[in-house]
Amino acid sequence: AHNFDTRAEPDMTVPGIFEAIAAGRNASNHTVGDYHAVIAGTSLSNNQIKVAAQEVGILNIHTSGGNPAAWKASQTFAFGLHLPFTTYTRGPIRLGALRGLKTIGIIRTAAHGFAKASCIAALDWAMGSGVRVVGPSVEWCRAHMDKTGECRLVGTGDSERCVCGAQTDVGALGFKYDIESMPTFYELDENIIGDGLVIGQVDAETTSFVRSIFQDMRSQ
Repeated sequence: AHNFDTRAEPDMTVPGIFEAIAAGRNASNHTVGDYHAVIAGTSLSNNQIKVAAQEVGILNIHTSGGNPAAWKASQTFAFGLHLPFTTYTRGPIRLGALRGLKTIGIIRTAAHGFAKASCIAALDWAMGSGVRVVGPSVEWCRAHMDKTGECRLVGTGDSERCVCGAQTDVGALGFKYDIESMPTFYELDENIIGDGLVIGQVDAETTSFVRSIFQDMRSQ
């Protein structure tokens, strides 16, 4: 086995690694012969590795990569070990429904792909479990949609409603529901609120924004 460590060697790139692999060389540029498989221990470079490995016809096995939308049938040499992260909320929602849960509110950040996909899935798990989703009101949408990623008003008159999320994301993850015909999650874009997305840091503007979400939920 031979190790290519992009963290320890910042100048090492995926194209450079596969040039060495195709030439039968290791990270020290020593000849080691043919490679039969690549184990990818990363959550950042999966797509680059799948493309590069496909070009040279090398089996590539990924210890991460739980986004179902990131896998394509054309990537015939790529395999993932990570269960789809979109199923993470399925168990808690189904168990809650079995124990009497009737209503749920879902809050999504637009600043992270993991959260965006997970909340698309959570809507489906809630519907399938018979749990009512409390979505954003028209009034909340008018006041706050400029600080979200994809919240918008659809319809007119009495049929006007607030929708957050894109139908293209629903289809890309393999779900079949129509996001504009149902209550959705609330959303905030932490990149443009308060101090921005800083893990572990809480600021007053973001706190106030989240408070508005809970107030809107309770009003319904």
